[in-house]
This record gives sequence, C-alpha cells and structure tokens, in this order.
Amino acid sequence: MSVAGDVLFDSVGQALRFAFLFKASVKGASVPGAVSIGSGRGLVGLDGAGEAGNIKRLIGDLPKVQAAALQARFSERVAACPCCMADAPAAEWLGCCVLLSGVAMGAASSCHEKLALDLTMRHFGDKRLTFEMLGGRYGCSADQVRKINNKVAGALRAVEHAAQAKISDWLIASGYIDHCQEVEAVC
Repeated sequence: MSVAGDVLFDSVGQALRFAFLFKASVKGASVPGAVSIGSGRGLVGLDGAGEAGNIKRLIGDLPKVQAAALQARFSERVAACPCCMADAPAAEWLGCCVLLSGVAMGAASSCHEKLALDLTMRHFGDKRLTFEMLGGRYGCSADQVRKINNKVAGALRAVEHAAQAKISDWLIASGYIDHCQEVEAVC
C-alpha cells in the first residue's frame, strides 16, 4: 500500500481518520469532480477511495465491538438533520455508540441503559453531556454520574486499546505506517 517505499500515514490515528472521513470529502461530487478532490501523498480521487476502502476492510475484520470503538472515535460525530438541517449526531456514529453502550452496561450494571448510552457518547466526543446535566436527567448527583462514568470509561478504553493494538499491527504489516505512534486517548 505504500508509494515508492514511503508509508502513507504518519500515525494510526491519521490513517483511521482518513478512512472514516474520506467519503465526506467527495460526497455529492460528480465522478470527474471526485477524481480531482483531495491532496497529499497520492491519496486523491479513486486512489484515495481505494486506500480508504482497504483500511475499512481491515477494520471490518475486527470483532464488531472493536470496529465500532474505532469508528466512534474517528468518524464524523455530527451531521445535518435531514428534515431541519440542524446539527444532530451522525447516524453511523450514533449506531456505534448504541452498540458500545452494551460494554458500558456490563461495566456498570446498575446504570440506566440511557445513561450508559449518554456516557458512551460523552466518551466518544459529545462533551455537551456534562455530569451535572446527566445527573439532573436521571435523578442522581453529578458525583454519582462521575463514579459510573469512571467504570464505563475504563471499559470503553480497554475495548479501544485492544482495537488500536490490532489495527496498528495490520497497518504496519500493510505498509500504511512504519511504526505505531500512540493514538490520542480521550476520556
């Protein structure tokens, strides 16, 4: 997958962001227009689409929950609502969070399933969901939500770590990156 012996990406995070966000950069473009969109390292148009597809295929070989963790971390979180055009959670991102809320429920079994989903969404980037807001929504204190979040976040980090370790090995073996750089951890 490397071009003339050069790796295509500087880090695992860069490769994953490219794969998940590539389609957003060409959506709605005509075929000739899509071929000319993009820049850098030969990853434009159909070449870029091919590389994004190859990386997504590697991700698809992971267990479902691990693939969902990578997608929740690196894909678009917000999309325009189809009826009112307001910002709303992107459907694929939200679907991943719903799947991963099962991990959250396993870590904090006494937690309400909707709180588990909200904490999962918070873990994967929706920082509008504050502990105070969630405490008010679910009839408990912010400190109780924080304690539950510590359990949930630990379980979600473990899933992410396992997924990142596997995908790092595959990206190195495939020539996309030359060594594993730490992927940013978000709590």
